Parts: sequence; structure tokens; C-alpha cells
Amino acid sequence: MTDYWIERYRRCTNRYTRFLVRQTANVVLPVYYALTRRRVAQRTVPVEVSIASFPARMPRIWLTIETLMRQTVQPERIVIRLARGQFSEGEKNLPRSLRRRLSKQVIIEWQEEDLRSYKKFFPAWPTKEGEVLMTADDDIYYPTRLIEKLWERHEQQPTAVIAAYTHEMRYDSDGRLLPYNDWKLRTTEDGKHLFFGSGGGTLFPASSLYEDAVKRELALRLCPQADDIWLNAMTRLNGTPILRADIFPHILPVLNPRTEKLASTNMDEGLNDKQLAALREYYIRTLNRDPFALKNNA
Repeated sequence: MTDYWIERYRRCTNRYTRFLVRQTANVVLPVYYALTRRRVAQRTVPVEVSIASFPARMPRIWLTIETLMRQTVQPERIVIRLARGQFSEGEKNLPRSLRRRLSKQVIIEWQEEDLRSYKKFFPAWPTKEGEVLMTADDDIYYPTRLIEKLWERHEQQPTAVIAAYTHEMRYDSDGRLLPYNDWKLRTTEDGKHLFFGSGGGTLFPASSLYEDAVKRELALRLCPQADDIWLNAMTRLNGTPILRADIFPHILPVLNPRTEKLASTNMDEGLNDKQLAALREYYIRTLNRDPFALKNNA
């Protein structure tokens, strides 16, 4: 059922049909999940799915969790990372729809600081060889074969970063990076200049990122509202390949009327370009390297 609505949404040709399908899916799918049992997956893979969230998303986060629990291939753990200061009574502040889904597989991890979207990365970054982290957002209906497809590609290229949702960075005739809004969005093929969206479902094996990846203060100073820019830079500085999973890169959102889409804000206000510029200037100055150069020498 989830995949049916994702496919219908993908095939929409104009904003009116997209609006109608999006609204209908957000009525039908909650009812479907409530009335049907999950199928038992035949395989579990050693992946931790990390999700950052905050109070306004709590009423409907269970829908995203449900899609991750209905995967054809199951992750070992799904960790929802929350800032303790935003929930005065801890787990008592969580809605019943979420608490009912907590288990040995689905857990809450409380953090002392509110690192916003970075919560899904700090301190979750895998350090032991063989560990794999999958980042995900808290407001997406994920296709049922997402983890299966990501893991298939991971088994083929175990040292690469594997993403379900990617853009292609574009450059002008002189090799200068074009503004973010001029990139080719939602690519369906591999390429030399892929830029992954970590919330769409991305696998990070241990040792895939540059050593600066764990420097929280630096990340928050250079890219305070764009963890994707930070993680892509760390991948490119490390010389790690970025590959696509064999899955359509279209996202069906879980509607949360009270929350603002960070991605839309970054694009509409040009914040992506400002944060890209700040990060590039820093690494050109400190390492004499531009992680987003046309020819990035690792």
C-alpha cells in the first residue's frame, strides 16, 4: 500500500494532482497501518537507522517509524534522537502512537543538546569497522524496499556512501559550481558529482567520512542549517565514492502542518549557497582544498 501511493505521487504531472495525491495518501495510509499487521521480514542487516526529531513532529512521526518497521529487510535498530530539554517529562511527553511502537528495535535516545538535524549524526557516527549508519528524516513515507536496495548496493561497494536521494551538482564552462537551485535535482543515475540528501535514506559505513566529520562546533558554525552540505563535504574530502541505490528518488511527505520544511527555507532564502560558500572558504584556507571543486583531489 505504501509503495502504491509513493508511485502515484511520483507519476503526478502537475502541482494540483500532487496536492490531491499527497492529501489522500495522508488520510489513507494512517488508517491502513492501524488496521493491518506488519509482515515478518526474512532478513535483518547490521544497520542502525538514526532519526532526529522535535516536539512538533511527535503526533505523526509514528507514520515514518511504521514504514521503517514494514521494510522487506529490517535494520537492527531504529533510534529516534530527541533533545531532553524539549520534553520536560521525558517519555511521558511522547504520544501513545509512538510509545506503542517502542521496543528493543525501536528506541529513544535522549541528548543533552539540541543539535537540530545534526542529532541524527552526533553522536551516532559509527567508529568500529563493519558498523553502518543509515540516516533518515522524521516526516517521510519510506518505500518498503528502501533498506533492501541500499544494502544490495552496500554489499557491492562496502566502502562507499549509498544514497536513495541524490542531486547532480552543476558547473559552468569555467568549472565554477553553479547555485544550488541550478543543480539537477532527484537524479536517477550514478555520476561523478552526486550530492546526497541524507534524510532520504543514506548508508554511511565506518571510515567513509573525513576526520573533521565529528567536529560538532565546526559543523554548526559553517553549516548550522545544512547537515547535508557538511556530510557531503566530509565524504568528498575523504575521497569516498557516492553511489545511488536502485530506487526512485521521489519522496512522499508525512504532512505536518505545524512545522516548516527546512529544505524549502534553505532553497528559498539562498541559505544553501551561503553555507556552501562558508564551508568551501574554510577548507580552501585551512587545507588548500575545495571539497566541491569540479576536480576534487582527495
